[in-house]
Amino acid sequence: MRERIVAFDYLRALAITGILLCHFCHNYNSISFLGHYFGGVFVTLFIAMSGMLFGIIAICYVALYILTKIPLFNTINKYRLKTFAIIGLGVLLVDYVLESRNIPGYIFVWLWLYLFCFVYSCQIMEFSRQCKTNILAFIVGIINISYIIALYYGLYDNYNHAFQKWFGAVCCILVLILGFNIWNKSVPNKYVSFLSFISFEIYLMFEVVSEGRYSLMRIIDNPFFAFVMYVISCVLLGCILHFIDKYMKKLGAVISFKP
Repeated sequence: MRERIVAFDYLRALAITGILLCHFCHNYNSISFLGHYFGGVFVTLFIAMSGMLFGIIAICYVALYILTKIPLFNTINKYRLKTFAIIGLGVLLVDYVLESRNIPGYIFVWLWLYLFCFVYSCQIMEFSRQCKTNILAFIVGIINISYIIALYYGLYDNYNHAFQKWFGAVCCILVLILGFNIWNKSVPNKYVSFLSFISFEIYLMFEVVSEGRYSLMRIIDNPFFAFVMYVISCVLLGCILHFIDKYMKKLGAVISFKP
């Protein structure tokens, strides 16, 4: 049996917490910009860790396979800095053109990031190992605060939503690296492990009490009390869905073994 990566539990728990905060903030105009921040960083982090980007990753592998079949690929790879710059500019251009046609720009963001991580994988890992946690935390803090300020003043509206996607994706990767640095050798925590374990169920159920007529933020006037009830309700709904899923699997197994 493979050893459990404790950092994954902490990161998934952090990501689902960020998602709940995202939809909580969206219900209040004064802090709705924080909803954009939590959504841009932690929704991306959660779906990446939950394997929901497999479709995009498959596209990336196909693109990489095609690139490796191009003559002189190794020679081109030696000048990867220039190649990376060209790819980045190309993706930005395509994203800008396709944004107005309702084609998801984040796909191109992930294509670009995938190529970057592939080409510079050794440098990224070396940086992650050598960079001190406090220095990395300072860098992550500065970039994330800059992102929040940009959202607060509506800068991404002026430069279309591609700006928000790129900034959010970069913040997501930095949070992921910092999380591994902090929690890689941490002792397992039963509460964190529990939240991580049912995080996908919470993700499927949280909109029941955050959107529409049953939104607790619309029913309860006090924001603090609404938030407490919102979090408790999301966890309870996640647990209920988990037990239903577990029961249905057992029932399906029993039925399948009947002669």
